[in-house]
Amino acid sequence: MATVTDFIIIKGKALEFFITIKEDGATVPLVLDITDTFTFSLVDKKYGTKYITDKSMTISDALNGEISGVITAIESATLPSKKANAEDYFIPRPNLRLVVHGDTLAQGEMTALIEDVYVVVG
Repeated sequence: MATVTDFIIIKGKALEFFITIKEDGATVPLVLDITDTFTFSLVDKKYGTKYITDKSMTISDALNGEISGVITAIESATLPSKKANAEDYFIPRPNLRLVVHGDTLAQGEMTALIEDVYVVVG
């Protein structure tokens, strides 16, 4: 069963994140080939504005299907943050979506979404 994890970017700070690619219809990691490629984009959920477009990701652990991406401090500084109203105590709200696109030898093309990306001022 999948777990829900908050994806939080701190404005002005670099972030390295890791994602495990799973086999189709299974919970086991997909063994990645050195020719597999992955990119990610950060997209505004409301307007569709792309803040990062098709940035390359790295295979960090091929046997366990793990890939990594980096958002630099300069890139994170340009991202918009969103907060709730005063009656909701100004809690952060997700306003971005992370789109990961991959092309693998074993499973072909794939796209994965992380729907709720938070940008907070730290």
